[in-house]
Amino acid sequence: QVLLATLAADNTSFGLPADTALPPYTHFAVYAASAVAEQTYPTLHEIDDMAATVSGIAFLGRDLDLDDLGGVLSWTPPQRMQRVESYWAYLAEREDGLNRSQIGRPVPRVSAETAVPPETPRANFSHFVVYTRSSLAEQTT
Repeated sequence: QVLLATLAADNTSFGLPADTALPPYTHFAVYAASAVAEQTYPTLHEIDDMAATVSGIAFLGRDLDLDDLGGVLSWTPPQRMQRVESYWAYLAEREDGLNRSQIGRPVPRVSAETAVPPETPRANFSHFVVYTRSSLAEQTT
């Protein structure tokens, strides 16, 4: 067990920072307490952590310059979309998103493509990466 917080009796919620390491934990245990004693058996709440990652990233290039990009970037949405609010597309130096540069504006969750403006400098970029974003945070891996 790890104590995350002690809350006043009238407080019914607790915020957990994005990307908090969970393993090996599977549940939150909530204990009621008084100045004299703590509840023996807590109320348990199963942790429902969700990952939402796109797949099948494809680029249809229409810019004829070797040093520039332009065209349409598309992807397959994640299977679990419940918490996805938007997508953010980037050019990156590696597939893990190293030294990335955002392409355009956030893409609404109802779309699975974005335009890469003509004459976008290729620079040192060799990959496209697309991350999902929830109301809490952007995907980190």
